[in-house]
Amino acid sequence: MHASSIHPLMLALFATALGSCEMPQGEQNLESEPSADLAPDASLTPAAVETPSAAEVDPEQQLMTTPAPQVTAAKAPAAEATGACPADMVLIQGKHCPVVDQPCVTWMEDPAKFPYARCAEFAPNPTCKAERVSMRYCIDRLEAADDGGMPIGDISWTNAAAICKSKGKRLCQEREWLFACEGEEMSPYPYGLKRDPSLCNFEKENLVDKGELADYRQPVTSNPQCLSPFGVQNMVGNIDEWVVLDKPYWTNWGKKMNSGLKGGWWGPLRNRCRPVTLDHDEYFHELQTGFRCCAEAK
Repeated sequence: MHASSIHPLMLALFATALGSCEMPQGEQNLESEPSADLAPDASLTPAAVETPSAAEVDPEQQLMTTPAPQVTAAKAPAAEATGACPADMVLIQGKHCPVVDQPCVTWMEDPAKFPYARCAEFAPNPTCKAERVSMRYCIDRLEAADDGGMPIGDISWTNAAAICKSKGKRLCQEREWLFACEGEEMSPYPYGLKRDPSLCNFEKENLVDKGELADYRQPVTSNPQCLSPFGVQNMVGNIDEWVVLDKPYWTNWGKKMNSGLKGGWWGPLRNRCRPVTLDHDEYFHELQTGFRCCAEAK
């Protein structure tokens, strides 16, 4: 992938130049509430991708203003012990908050000028702004890897979905990936409130090598402290991960997309649980695009 030299503070230009057009978020990080139906939608399979001539974005649901009670997250029992999930997966079980207020107290860039600004530290005790949703499913503990243990990159949403299906799994829904990352604590980063590149593989610079994106992927077993509350590893940084969007995204030219990317990769991106990258269709692929799979729990 060709790219020009990019200063870390120019994140908006940086995201566009490297094909990572992330969804801008407000300072309070409020997101609309997805459906409580957690079953995979058959219409979201690769074979059902549509390209209509015209469409409208579904309006977001009205945010609830009464904060839900804070929940102290309990670690889910090990999937191996319960038999609920295969040995390479983690059981995710608990109550997910669809809409969260996560105020940033220390910005690394001015969010009014940079829509992809990084937050160095969030305020403690995020507030749930919607009714919690019970969830129970399995997710891969590690990113999908090649035979050498490196995260599979340069893969499209469609091919990632096919690989998951071949293993008796499926691509994760957006909200499944999110809950596995932040837990009931609603952690902005999987490991807590403060941005820490010493724990996960992000914040790399010198991103261009001979006109191509420099490859700073690390083995999927690297960064043993880059763990979510459920023990899922490397959910931010290392490689962007494909998900099935909770709500289809319509482009300005009327194309419907079910594909989103979560977690960010090795560059100086937001690299936290809530943001989602849009504008990449089900056939887009570049070095930084990877995946992990989900499955129904027994």
